[in-house]
Amino acid sequence: MIHPYVIDTSLLYVREQGRRFKLKFLAKAVLGKDIQNPDKLGHDAKEDARTTLELARYFLKYGPKKIAELNLEALASQHELQAADQEPSNATEVAQQSNKSVLECLDSVGQKLLFLTRDADTSALSSAKNCRTIKCLSNKEVLEQARVEIPLFPFSVVQLSFEMLSPALTEEMNKRMRIKWTEISTVYAGPFSKHCDLGALRKLFKSFGPVRSMSLVLETHQPHFCVQYEVLEAAQLAIESLDGTVVEDTCIKVQRPVTELTLDCDTLVNELERDSENRGAVYLAGVSRTFKERLLQQSSLFLGLEAVILPKDLRSGKPKKYCFLKFKSFSSAQRALSILTGKDWKLKGRHALTPRHLHSWLRSSPPESRRPPGLRVVPPPSEQQALQALKVDYPKIAAWHWGRKIGKLYCSLCPGTLCLILLPGTESTHGSLPGLGLMGIKNEEESVAPNICS
Repeated sequence: MIHPYVIDTSLLYVREQGRRFKLKFLAKAVLGKDIQNPDKLGHDAKEDARTTLELARYFLKYGPKKIAELNLEALASQHELQAADQEPSNATEVAQQSNKSVLECLDSVGQKLLFLTRDADTSALSSAKNCRTIKCLSNKEVLEQARVEIPLFPFSVVQLSFEMLSPALTEEMNKRMRIKWTEISTVYAGPFSKHCDLGALRKLFKSFGPVRSMSLVLETHQPHFCVQYEVLEAAQLAIESLDGTVVEDTCIKVQRPVTELTLDCDTLVNELERDSENRGAVYLAGVSRTFKERLLQQSSLFLGLEAVILPKDLRSGKPKKYCFLKFKSFSSAQRALSILTGKDWKLKGRHALTPRHLHSWLRSSPPESRRPPGLRVVPPPSEQQALQALKVDYPKIAAWHWGRKIGKLYCSLCPGTLCLILLPGTESTHGSLPGLGLMGIKNEEESVAPNICS
């Protein structure tokens, strides 16, 4: 409310993104008094009015600087977390509702679940009384039926089966994914002088993040450096910071190796930057042991900070010299990044690229060495070799084909639809691979004209 003779106290103590603090919270945090006692029935209007007047007087007396020092945003976040933990968990209705399955919830409101599958597949869902099961002869028919039937049901399960994806092929694709991740986390830098300071160069490249390996390439006319980083963010930061700059009196180029697995790395990096989980996350290199303590001491500078992730060495248990910060919003992350990379903190950083589930998957997977550098000369294949290659590549092509089909099904869904894709893990003689779940809410922008729908 804006009026010549009226002050709206909620506008004096404003939160991030235009949100308002509750009067009860402000009374406790600013004035140190408890109001709105839960034992009383309803609010005491006189008590609320007196508290509002006291808050206005406090603001007029001490000014906005004093209010900023109270760090109300951080206190409110902590208060909300504590309130969530203290919610009664023994209430019968809450417990019963939380234990209900999807089928039971749908049954309670007179709705049915749609289950689309192939004839050969069996599932306990098929026998459920409030489940509409449609069995099809092929995956193609499953997807065709899904486009027609899904809009008619509040909750749908679409089950596809791919016999051509053998455990051996799954393991091979898993290895290729690890190799791809290693290659896009690797940079080549040069050319350098034959008399360059190797120690200074090592220190320079290590300043962008944890290094897995570093080698000098001497097969070229002038020496080049090959640096393999542990995290993608470090490699990207090195490229953005050093490519085209003068190092050791030489203008150098910093780039990733060009292989069939890295041809789309620029597109991949752009997609990861736009990922909703990464929008509020920041990567920092060069952090010290006292970084977290200093960060918390100056928490008023970093509004919206939700988490500080300090990776440790698996063998020694010592913290590594990089970290990730998670913020509530992109604007909070952007503001923090500008402060932390400024003259007072002198850290190197950028917005994060690696989602948390990918970090977990990479940690659980054994390390995969890169293929040897250099040009590979491949002789023309014989007819038998060509047929064998076609046989090996067919399942990969089929998997890619069905991936696009599933993408088109996703594009046909209504905006606001919650989508969950479950990729089951495998247990075989070739190894044990964990499954993966992908979840997202379809929005209006994805319904316009995404590439996958074309």
